[in-house]
Amino acid sequence: MKKILITCSTAYGSSKEYAELLGEKLLLPVSDVTSSDISTSDAVIHFGSLYAGSVLGLRRVISKLPPSASLVVVSVGIADPSITVNADKIDGDIFRIIGEGFRKRTTTFHLRGRLDYSKLSAKHRAMMWMLCSFIKKKKEKTEEDMLILDTYGKRVDFFKPESIQPIAEYAIEMLS
Repeated sequence: MKKILITCSTAYGSSKEYAELLGEKLLLPVSDVTSSDISTSDAVIHFGSLYAGSVLGLRRVISKLPPSASLVVVSVGIADPSITVNADKIDGDIFRIIGEGFRKRTTTFHLRGRLDYSKLSAKHRAMMWMLCSFIKKKKEKTEEDMLILDTYGKRVDFFKPESIQPIAEYAIEMLS
């Protein structure tokens, strides 16, 4: 049987929550990427929060991933991945981070999480303020731009436990 490891990196909790749901479903342990022994895995499913074009913890996973191991990257953010341009941008950011050598053995999934401005760090609040300032100046705003502006300063919850089902099905195929 293949050794699959579920790792996560989270700043505010949604990534960890999704990872734990998958772990329960597959009867696999979940660990923070900083304390995981990735080097002996046949596959890693990494859940990471999406911030400024990066998936939290992904660089660490890549640095320890064995040459023959498969990688599943699950980004968790506020952007709606059902909007093709959003999913394509996230994939582009992920493939930029992992490089060409990992691309053929990497599968991506994108989930939506929660955002509570009252819990954001000063750095993340500043980043969101700058993003909103930039969006406000745009002549033509996308649907995603409008969502960001409409939810700025509020608490939004797009967390859907059932959205891990396709990831679970994919992982079950990997195990066989």
